[in-house]
Amino acid sequence: MDRLLISPYRHPLLAALIVLQMALGYPVLLAMGTLALQAHARMHASSGIDDDAHLLTLRLNGRVSAAQAQRQATALGAIPGVLHVAAINQLPFGPEHWSTLMGPRADGAGGQFRVTTYLGGTGLVAALGLRLQRGHDFASDEYRDLTSPTALDLAQRVILTQSLAARLFPGRDAVGEAVYLGGGPPARVVGIVERLRAPGAGDEDGAILALRLRDDGDALYVLRVAHGDPMQVRARLGADAQRIAAGRMHELGSAGELRSQQQRVHLQRLMLLAAGAALWLLATTATVYAISELMVRQRYRQIALRRALGARAAQIRRQLHHENLLLCGLGVAIGTGVAALLRRVLPDAAALSPPPLSALAIALLLLAAGWLAMRGPAVRAARLSPAAYR
Repeated sequence: MDRLLISPYRHPLLAALIVLQMALGYPVLLAMGTLALQAHARMHASSGIDDDAHLLTLRLNGRVSAAQAQRQATALGAIPGVLHVAAINQLPFGPEHWSTLMGPRADGAGGQFRVTTYLGGTGLVAALGLRLQRGHDFASDEYRDLTSPTALDLAQRVILTQSLAARLFPGRDAVGEAVYLGGGPPARVVGIVERLRAPGAGDEDGAILALRLRDDGDALYVLRVAHGDPMQVRARLGADAQRIAAGRMHELGSAGELRSQQQRVHLQRLMLLAAGAALWLLATTATVYAISELMVRQRYRQIALRRALGARAAQIRRQLHHENLLLCGLGVAIGTGVAALLRRVLPDAAALSPPPLSALAIALLLLAAGWLAMRGPAVRAARLSPAAYR
């Protein structure tokens, strides 16, 4: 039983097809599995907002004077049950996405990072319920008016998330340090919050800028309501918004609803990826089964001869599985090399950079699929009678 029963020298094309199927399947399943893990993580990611069920959102559409907008914001804050109100440019899990480049040095030598930027006005940190780990909130005189969406470098004070502070200033306290946004003057870090998730995929680090939004046009407000029944405050707010912002279209919602919508999107993506991976694995198993069946059938006479020479059925099955494992293992090894090469070549290959245990699980899954595909042909080959040699 020392010679291969399905020798690749006798069946080079069929053996190469098994290797190719495994080599192709590994990076594909690796990418699908990693994207599925990312979707699952985003479903359960913390936004950084304290108790998003008690954070209402109000969109107002229609242009008014700056004085009217200020009076409307003040009136919203005076509604019973509303603790804090602030304008904001975007929300975690929301559709908007503001970002800029930020670095620790003006010349960019310390690296520049794509940063999600939150801004709005006085009371934003309190309205969102963010937890300051170090430093303090912005003082009222530290705010600057935002003249255009591209003028984010006007900010002179910033609050960073813990993760961004660690990237910009590794090993030291970021409070009091200067950061640079675009080509403007430096902005001073005055505080560090635990977490503030970015909209969309939520993979970027976040920062809050001491910039005041113009809310005399389309505006988005966040309203922190008292603990209790937020639906009562929401109903009262919906009725009063008609009176307070007469002539402006309004849309009332909550941060919790935005989170639920994003969770549904990620759940759908997760289910599609899981279904795609299952279909690919099934196709891989079926392909390897068909090829293995053909290879074994072509060697029936040789297998029957070995049975006549005293080989036991268990030995036949074991060697066929062993040879199949060698071919599948070679394919997985080639697939691992292809995935590593793609990580170097592609500019954004995060889907091919999974945790080590995930990569190992994909490899073992493919090897198990190969073993399962060979099981039927191996059992039938082991049942051959020595008389089949004639």
